[in-house]
Amino acid sequence: MKTFTRTFLLMALTAVLILAAGCTTAEDEGVSANESVNDQENTNESADEADPTDSTESTEDASEENIRTVLQNLLTGPDNQLQEANESFESADEENFEQAAEKRVQYYKEKFKPYMSERLFENFMNTNGGEVFLLTAYRNDYQIKAETITFEESEETEGSYNFTVEASYKKGESSESETVEVRGLINTNDEGKVTRVHYYNPEDLRSALE
Repeated sequence: MKTFTRTFLLMALTAVLILAAGCTTAEDEGVSANESVNDQENTNESADEADPTDSTESTEDASEENIRTVLQNLLTGPDNQLQEANESFESADEENFEQAAEKRVQYYKEKFKPYMSERLFENFMNTNGGEVFLLTAYRNDYQIKAETITFEESEETEGSYNFTVEASYKKGESSESETVEVRGLINTNDEGKVTRVHYYNPEDLRSALE
């Protein structure tokens, strides 16, 4: 009951912290109409001089870098910073609960916010999206690591990539590790920011960490 209460309070506090930092008004996980207009207004002055090929290549490079970083951070850890944040949160009393929760929020901001759309990051925090694998690993004394990351853009949908991650996992200080293949779909917007992460087989890794 205590764990449930802390989890609920963390989700509620996370929502408050994110809202305090400024919420988006996007209607979905992609770029809203207003954001698209603003982007167009900001680039109109240089549109005549800009090489569209350079712009496309730049977006593709940004997408690939952001995809790789997000998947790496989702499937590697928990590192010392996250372990300390989790330990502080679990041992916190009412007086320092908010401060302990903020440590966890700050960790996820550093690891994910620069690479995600604002809308996705808010949803990500409100649903504890960063803990799909890392919290299970932490609670059961496992370390996971994204060994190889591959992805390919869909021929039908621009900005949609099928990905495969070979994730290794080991218990405690053990030198022996095993691997699980994690597959899914990840989307990016016109700025190259990640707007969606969907796993096809999350239970394969989660069950291995139980």
